[in-house]
Amino acid sequence: METGEAPAAAPQPEHEQRPDDSTRLDVGPSWVGLTPEEKSRAIADWAHALDLARDRHGIPVEPPKGELLDGLRNGSWLDAQTFAPLRYAVPGLVPEGLSILVGPPKIGKSWWTLDACLAVSAGGFALGCIAVGAARPVLYLALEDSDRRMQDRCRQLLDGAPIPLRFDYMTRVASPGDVTPTVAAWLSWHQGEQPLVVIDTLGKAMPLASQGESAYGRDYRVMGDLKLLCDQDAGASIVVNHHDRKAAADRSE
Repeated sequence: METGEAPAAAPQPEHEQRPDDSTRLDVGPSWVGLTPEEKSRAIADWAHALDLARDRHGIPVEPPKGELLDGLRNGSWLDAQTFAPLRYAVPGLVPEGLSILVGPPKIGKSWWTLDACLAVSAGGFALGCIAVGAARPVLYLALEDSDRRMQDRCRQLLDGAPIPLRFDYMTRVASPGDVTPTVAAWLSWHQGEQPLVVIDTLGKAMPLASQGESAYGRDYRVMGDLKLLCDQDAGASIVVNHHDRKAAADRSE
């Protein structure tokens, strides 16, 4: 190298040229906190922007990767909502939605739920003192009983009054796995009537676990399906009777 000659500049690595952020349309519009009308407008604007991007840049723009956050809400949205008051089949005791009544056998769970069913289906008083309002449809799955036993118990509780017309019951289903579809079919007859369903008992309603499924997973799946039925019919109530510590109770009898 001759004296006074400037050193050659070191070669610089080539960087991949990235498109301007304005062309990053593949993520789709943000729908958080938008009203349905604003959401529709945002989708239309985004679709128009896709067309412009293709025309101006000549680059392929992919649609959004699904709507995973479509149900996302924030505290501001929640704070602005006004929800209807919780409704009850039996005021203070049996709310709308799914409930589980748990206790040892032979303590009166079936008597209590049958009394509630008769009161709701007649529009009378549960436990002799809790007014339940106008008569509503009731389904009682008495899976541990017979017709004779059902008649005897109803007559004891009603003290000579006729068994209510809106009181439906079954003592058998085709198989334990058919309990949820049976309840769903009956609820479809009474949409919007705030019906009450009692399943007596949980053990009789449980299907066999699927292959590789734990007992807990099976129970969670079945109860989740029943809760979904309530969620789809506002005002509907489902009560499930469940024996707790059955083995210990059997040993004590």
